[in-house]
Formats: sequence, structure tokens, C-alpha cells
Amino acid sequence: MKSIRVVGDGKLGGALCNALSKMSWRIERPLGRTDDLQSAAHGVDILAITTPDRAIASVARQIEPLEETLVVHLSGALTLEVLSPHPRRASMHPLASIPNRELGARRLLDKCSIAVAGDRGVLKIVEALRANSFEINDDNRALYHATACIAANHVTLIASQIERLSELCGVPKAAYLNMAKESIDNVLTMGAAQSLTGPASRGDFETINMHIDVLPIEEKELYETLAKATAELAARRNKGGNKCD
Repeated sequence: MKSIRVVGDGKLGGALCNALSKMSWRIERPLGRTDDLQSAAHGVDILAITTPDRAIASVARQIEPLEETLVVHLSGALTLEVLSPHPRRASMHPLASIPNRELGARRLLDKCSIAVAGDRGVLKIVEALRANSFEINDDNRALYHATACIAANHVTLIASQIERLSELCGVPKAAYLNMAKESIDNVLTMGAAQSLTGPASRGDFETINMHIDVLPIEEKELYETLAKATAELAARRNKGGNKCD
């Protein structure tokens, strides 16, 4: 039976432990900021540091290095340099939205994609989660993580605007969010440019200006920015001879 301990028992650490416990891993007591971390790597196969990025290097320095224990961080942005005191080190970053431990555990077990680097022992976690893994080199790591943040946070930001405006116009937000899901499905099938619809994709700036006129002032900037970007994507698509209504 494989064993793991996490340092940083937040949403991600808790989700990882919950998921691995369902796959018959032994989960040792998680450690937090008030614990003595020197012996954290003792008695486990894998020690996972799931703290915020800014704390990972400091946490790693407090832990006694052991030849037999793999130390893993779960940052998408940081390289393995932050784990340099440890002879066996790796990173894994799940491309999954983890808003809480319970839902996060389910998503980690639902054919999740995980970026990995370093010691191949980290693949034991990937295999236990029945996940898909891919490697990211250091040169592309910041760009990789920026893209992950766009996928998770920017989409959520747009959804928050949908929530606010749907309430103002008295339409159930689920109706709009279902439309958003359909747009994602279209992108998966056809690509982003071919999935564009609506006035910005057609160059219908009269309608866009009408929208801007009726939007609350605090909602205008985001709408204008996204409408401009949508029109630019449509122009690139149409220049390539793939006009769509």
C-alpha cells in the first residue's frame, strides 16, 4: 500500500488525500503551518507540498531530505528548483477546477489531465487517480500556467458577469450558462474561430453599441474589451476565407 502525507491541508491537499484514500492509499496526518516539519518525510512514500506557491521553497527547506521519500509540489508555475534540498523531487499540477475537497476529489478521479516533471515516481499518483499525464519543460511552464488560469479563472469571471446581468433582466442564469456550455462544446468540436456567433462575429457594431448603452456602467468595460477581441478573432477568421454567420 502506497502512503502519502500533505503539507498544506487546504482545498487541493484535501482533495488529493480524499481521492487517493478512495484508491486504497494510506493517508498520513496532514501538516500545517504550526507543525514541526523537520520529520515530515519520514514514514511515507510521497510527501506532497500543497501550500501556496510563495511558501513552497521555505517549506521544502524545513523538511529533512531522505533518499527514500519522493517530495512533490503541486504548483503549476514553479520549477523543481524550489525542492532543491531533496534528492528525489517532482511536480504535478492537475488541470482541474477544485473549489472544495469533495468536488475536487471527484474531479481528480474523473480522467483528469496532470502536468508532471521530475522523478518518475510521481506517476504512481497519476496511475492511482487513473489520470492522463503530460510533461512540461521549464521554458514553457509560466506560459502553461497562464493558460490554465485563463481556462479556470477567466471563464469564471465571464460567468460572474452572466450571473449579475441575468438577475437584472429577469432571465434564469441556467439558461445563459447552458448556452456557455454549448459554446465550449462547439470549441471542442470545431475550434474557437469557427464557433463564433453573435454581433461581434458579424461586424454588427450597431447592435454592440446598443448593448453598451443599456449595460450598467460597471459592466461596460469588460463587455467592450471582450467584444473588441471577439471582432478581431472574427476578422482573422474571415480573412482566412472561413466566414460564418
